[in-house]
Amino acid sequence: AYLVTVIPSPRAMETRRCELASVLMEATVRGGASRQVAAAVASALMRTHMHGFTEVPVPQEVASDIPNVAAAMAAQRIAEVAYHTRFHNAGLAYEALRADAPEAARTVRC
Repeated sequence: AYLVTVIPSPRAMETRRCELASVLMEATVRGGASRQVAAAVASALMRTHMHGFTEVPVPQEVASDIPNVAAAMAAQRIAEVAYHTRFHNAGLAYEALRADAPEAARTVRC
């Protein structure tokens, strides 16, 4: 399992930490994240903010998906920049690419 390290804030920064957590959660929701992603962000914020521990264990089955998810997110972001639009998910970005450039889409699809 991978460990994600979170740098704890000093006690004096508690209010700032609450504000930051609120802003991060709002940005996640306003950014169009799926319910699953929003729930994951909320869970991570609660674990790191409420309990103050510095390492969060990530199950191996989740950790093994990280490279694929990161690649899909990067491809989605590249498509968003190229098309000057936001896609709700990587599948929609792929469909747009496939419609405009089927040859290029075949090289991207795994």
